[in-house]
Amino acid sequence: MSAVEFRGRRYSLWVCSDVIEDGVYLEVQDITEEPHVAVADVFYSDQSHDMVFSAYRKNLPLELVEWLIQEAKADLPLRAWKDSGTTTASS
Repeated sequence: MSAVEFRGRRYSLWVCSDVIEDGVYLEVQDITEEPHVAVADVFYSDQSHDMVFSAYRKNLPLELVEWLIQEAKADLPLRAWKDSGTTTASS
């Protein structure tokens, strides 16, 4: 995915899998300067089907948090179902 910018800082989005916690997550990294730093993520549990937001930096732009949550709602459950081979009916 290409970088996005909020308030003069550049961010990238990574899709990651966590076999220990049994789920997938979207991680946002601040790529404005080296080294790139993870600043937030949304984790989707394959067991409970819950999503949890975590921030690793204070004072994140609200627009960045809203963008991450929107991406997670659109992508994480679908990605988890694709990875597991489960299919769902569309509405």
